[in-house]
Amino acid sequence: MARWNLRRYDVQANLGMTLSLIAAAPIAAAAVRAATRYDADMRAIPYGSGSLLVPVMLACLGVGLVLSALGMALGFNSAGQRRNDRPARSWLGFFIGAAAFTTGLIVGVAFWMLKVAVV
Repeated sequence: MARWNLRRYDVQANLGMTLSLIAAAPIAAAAVRAATRYDADMRAIPYGSGSLLVPVMLACLGVGLVLSALGMALGFNSAGQRRNDRPARSWLGFFIGAAAFTTGLIVGVAFWMLKVAVV
């Protein structure tokens, strides 16, 4: 039971890195999907009115942003602690989480500004 205690900083470091790495997958999927749907002639991301593109993008970005924020917070919290024997994992969790969070925000704002419903 003591193995998964979140009060331990080495557990926070491992969990933060893992969550940040997992968060990168749905954010990357949303970025690829938005990039492939982009139409340069229209300068927009067209989608059908009955399409599931918007809910899927929002779900991917929402899950990715929450996981990356958690990974970033856990990595930052455990980074400078004396009892943490894995500080490199803490910093990896923090920086990968920050990169995923920033990428998710950029993709989300770009998608929201460029989406156009096509009937």
